[in-house]
Amino acid sequence: MMATKQAIASRFGQAAASYDQFSTLQRSTGQRLWSLIGSSAMLSTRLDLGCGSGYFLPQLAQDCQRLIGVDLSPAMLKMSAQRNTPAMLIQGDAESLPLADSCCDLIFSNLALQWCDHLGQALAECWRVLAPGGMLLWSSLAQGTLAELQQSFQVVDGEAHIRTFLSLEAIEQQAWQQHSWQQADLSCEPMVLYYAQLRDLLRELKGFGANHLDHRRPGLMTPSQLRSAERYYEQNFVTDSLQLPATYQVIYGVFRK
Repeated sequence: MMATKQAIASRFGQAAASYDQFSTLQRSTGQRLWSLIGSSAMLSTRLDLGCGSGYFLPQLAQDCQRLIGVDLSPAMLKMSAQRNTPAMLIQGDAESLPLADSCCDLIFSNLALQWCDHLGQALAECWRVLAPGGMLLWSSLAQGTLAELQQSFQVVDGEAHIRTFLSLEAIEQQAWQQHSWQQADLSCEPMVLYYAQLRDLLRELKGFGANHLDHRRPGLMTPSQLRSAERYYEQNFVTDSLQLPATYQVIYGVFRK
């Protein structure tokens, strides 16, 4: 496993115990993603790619003959196992899935593929393990995610301090560069969450493991820099109800092989 992926697995592993407490975003996007399944609900072999703490495993297990959960983090897989869902849990990398060709009818991947270094390779792996006619349901994050936080940090020290996500155009290019999907629908739906204080947003990001996940990010901010960022955030983005918005640009994909 590459060093950067080891760091991602470690960061999510550290957040495994607190993940469900702070995963409001993931629950919302996952339910939206599940609503896109349409008439494919009876597909027999399903894969939860980037299953995390296993929140969606019980839902995926319904009317399912075989369920597989794959995640990069062993600690997350331990949390998944505690749900006692009849699923085969495997540690694995989305860019090199430890699964046979054409073995899945449905792949469900909720907010996992944005952590891949090469999205196109991960989608190529999804194509490989899908059976003909199989469906890939996936959500990810695009450029503009946490723009308020990024701008506040950049004003203080000139650095974004958060991961740079692909643009929608780049995602589309990587999605279609290797294979001709029978169906390939992509949409971007902004989602805004609100916080009383900047520290609440930062606590949530840490709680579900999404802090410090860019190996190109410079060192930690000093306490005074963090206070300056907080002041900028409050002065420029506060709502009429005195809350701080955090915008996520959420990508939803419905692909069929």
